[in-house]
Amino acid sequence: MAYDRYTTEYHVTPAGWQGGNRTLFGKTQGETLEPPEDRVETWIHGVTQASGWSKEDHSWRLDWESNETTDADVLGLREKWGPPAGPPVAQRTSREAAKARGR
Repeated sequence: MAYDRYTTEYHVTPAGWQGGNRTLFGKTQGETLEPPEDRVETWIHGVTQASGWSKEDHSWRLDWESNETTDADVLGLREKWGPPAGPPVAQRTSREAAKARGR
């Protein structure tokens, strides 16, 4: 069992990155927040620590993307606002990655 495991949602919008819900061991901390209506993508930043003496393992995953925006729009917002925190999010959109895999 992990010593520590939490996640934070980050939503990119035309106005910039907005933080969302946080979980600790899968349980939402604080009140549940609705995502912004103008969000273009939602990314989940996960942090796991095996013990109090081990380093934290960070992960990023795309949780949601708008079907109403183009890849160019998404990449433009990422370039304008940069990554939300921690390690940078993937430079490819999931649509581009699917095309590269032949889907």
